Amino acid sequence: MERDDELIAQLIALEHQFWQQVISDTPPEADASESARFALSQLYPRDSGERVDWSEDLEMNQTFDQLLQVRGRLDQLKTEETALKHRLQQAMAEASEAIFAQGKISFKRSQDQVALNTKALLNDQPDLLAQYPLKKAGSRRFLVRA
Repeated sequence: MERDDELIAQLIALEHQFWQQVISDTPPEADASESARFALSQLYPRDSGERVDWSEDLEMNQTFDQLLQVRGRLDQLKTEETALKHRLQQAMAEASEAIFAQGKISFKRSQDQVALNTKALLNDQPDLLAQYPLKKAGSRRFLVRA
């Protein structure tokens, strides 16, 4: 492996930038990574009940508008995907697989399963809930209303 002075200089600059954020206690910009999702869930596991008013904040309003536009495009793409999927399923009829030049699809029935009807069980024996409680921590939901 050869030494790459240009890459080393870039890494040193990035390290300096990172360290300045650590010193000033400035969190990194949120991105689409799984680590950002996890960090946000750990940093802000509960809401305060407080409402922030960003109706006059140009940057936050632009970000919200972009979110609405992206969700609209995603809805359109999801509808298009579903229509194409249904077209292929209809053409397959009862076939299990279809082969194409670029790949294949399968359309198979999953195995039947037996599950415990906990609602009926607890209705018949409500004391079981007190005997075998399972507490699940709540999580914050991100809801959008436009």
